[in-house]
Amino acid sequence: MIKTYSGFRYSFEVESQPYKDKFAFTITAIHKESRRYSRINTLNQVLAEFEIKADNPRAVESEWLLTKRESRDFMKIANYMFSDNKYLWSFESILDEIRKSGEWENIRREKRHK
Repeated sequence: MIKTYSGFRYSFEVESQPYKDKFAFTITAIHKESRRYSRINTLNQVLAEFEIKADNPRAVESEWLLTKRESRDFMKIANYMFSDNKYLWSFESILDEIRKSGEWENIRREKRHK
């Protein structure tokens, strides 16, 4: 499942795909103007929303392997995050700073199909 959210300056793709007996979960942010993108699972703000502590191995992985229940719960959390305009405004400002520092090298050439 891929769920897409449209923010102010970014689009977000929340993806949870079956992988063996787990689900591979990623969040990708795409800057609308430049089409630069990055997986953002490891950002402190994202880790905090999912209550992932710094000593959890997931804190350094851009893709998380989840149980079916965790996948469902994480999709709900992501929906809340990216549906809240006040949260999005603040979060996108943080993404702007990171992107402008040159950490986002990937460019999405065309939109993905769902």
